[in-house]
Amino acid sequence: MSINWDIYEKRLKMNGNTLRDRQINNLKIAMNNDFDSNPSYRSVYFNGSTVTTDVWVIDSLYYNIKTILSRPDEIFYKGDIVAWNGLTYLIIDIDEDNLVQTRGQIQLCNNTLSILKNNILYHIPCIIESNVRFQDLRVEESRFINIPDDKITARIPNNEITKDISRNLIFKLNDYDNYKIISVNRVTEPGLIILKMEFVAEEAIEHN
Repeated sequence: MSINWDIYEKRLKMNGNTLRDRQINNLKIAMNNDFDSNPSYRSVYFNGSTVTTDVWVIDSLYYNIKTILSRPDEIFYKGDIVAWNGLTYLIIDIDEDNLVQTRGQIQLCNNTLSILKNNILYHIPCIIESNVRFQDLRVEESRFINIPDDKITARIPNNEITKDISRNLIFKLNDYDNYKIISVNRVTEPGLIILKMEFVAEEAIEHN
């Protein structure tokens, strides 16, 4: 029996023009077929949506940071908010080189900024960290210990609600403490806004 090489070649090209393309596409098909049966399979909510999205969530060495992977050919972005298992996470990093699925890192949000825009009050999940972490403290030659100052760093998504945040705004971060923005960085981590904040005695204006 003779082989019709034209038909054979057309069938091959259905999955890609090159061997590499065919390998990648076959991997995507296999992953999609087994996606829901993977132990890391989760249904999560992105950016306040009421519709769930299927992803894989994988634990890391740190309880508050996890790896998140999409279905093949689906996309999410740095700065997206992910709600899952009653907790809220911020996507803090994306693997730009992955050809099969989107891969990123999510970190647990530990605070919220309340922002009034167009007479609508928005609650923006954020990650608050001390400028000086306790594990970084050390005794110097002078025998004095560096102690945390009154400055903190906040990472928030860069979106339509947060894009106008500016210096000197004051936020009430708990029942007692007010922090003023002293620096706004939208450059070094695209998709995120990095805020440097400093404790102030001045009261935050309600819902400002």
